Formats: sequence, C-alpha cells, structure tokens
Amino acid sequence: MIKIWILRGVQTIFVSSVLFFLYDGYSKVKRTAPVLSQKSELTYLPEFSLENLNGGSYDHKNLNECMAYLIIYFNSDCSNCIDKIELLNRFYDKFRNTQIIFVSTQPREDLIAVKEKYPLFSKPNVLLLIDAKSYFSATFKAFSYPTFFIYDNEKRLVERIDHSIGIKSLLQITRYASRNT
Repeated sequence: MIKIWILRGVQTIFVSSVLFFLYDGYSKVKRTAPVLSQKSELTYLPEFSLENLNGGSYDHKNLNECMAYLIIYFNSDCSNCIDKIELLNRFYDKFRNTQIIFVSTQPREDLIAVKEKYPLFSKPNVLLLIDAKSYFSATFKAFSYPTFFIYDNEKRLVERIDHSIGIKSLLQITRYASRNT
C-alpha cells in the first residue's frame, strides 16, 4: 500500500514538472516571438498622429518629403537623452538636411519646459511631439530611452538604435539616409 502511494506521488511530481517546463517554454516563446516579428515589420515609417505642444495634431502626412528623418523617442529625465539634445544643438549645421522629431510620453508642461530650455527646439526642422496615449511606443516598439529611428525620404527604415549612440555615428547614419534622398 505504501509503495502505491509513493509511486503515485513520484508520478504526480514527474508529470507536474514536465507540464511546468512545457508551459514555461511555451510562454517564453509566446512573449518573444511577436515582438521580433513586429520589429522586423517596421521597414517603412508607419502612419502616426501625435500632438504638438500647441495641442494640435501632427501626423505622417506633415513630414517634409525631401528630407531624411531622425525620430528620437526620449524622456527629459534621461541623462543620455539630454546629452543628445545638447550635442545635436552643437552640431546642428551637420543635421540641417534631416527632419529631427523628438517624441515623448511626458506631460505637455514638462515638454514645454524642455523646449524653452534647449535652443535646438527653435530650429525649423526640429519638432517636439507628445505621445499622450503611448501610440508611438506601442507601434514602433520603443521601450527604452533613447531610441533612434532613421528613415530616408521614401520613409524606408535605414537604422533603428535602441540605446545611446555617439554623435559621429548618428551623423554617419543620417548622412547615408540623406544620400538616398
């Protein structure tokens, strides 16, 4: 009688362990597979509509067709993001042929303060847009700060960078995108 209970106990533990490992492996595949496929689908700039600081909307139809695009998903509390703002301002002349779009989920008041603090945002080809509903981050799969998206004038993705990058590398990639314009 004791042998039967021990055998059933071992059998239950074995079956439970197998089921746990099967479920754990399946759930990991299920979580990562869509992100990889969705990331690879963004070879062209998707349609978008975001808010500008005046409360109006700005969408993909407003893009300057003759320029390459540098879209930066950022947060003003991110020190790497602020460094890039300052460096882009310092080397602005080299990015003059690129439309630079900063996108953030921060409140309008915070972004107005950022715009007033950094002269880069007064340049004609630099925009600061609000992603109030996290549409941009969900569509573009941007989950870290800063994330850079560089598109050519035909809205083809040239490069996506999910981390901070040196200004020289950023300049090389945007120049490459501009050559295709």
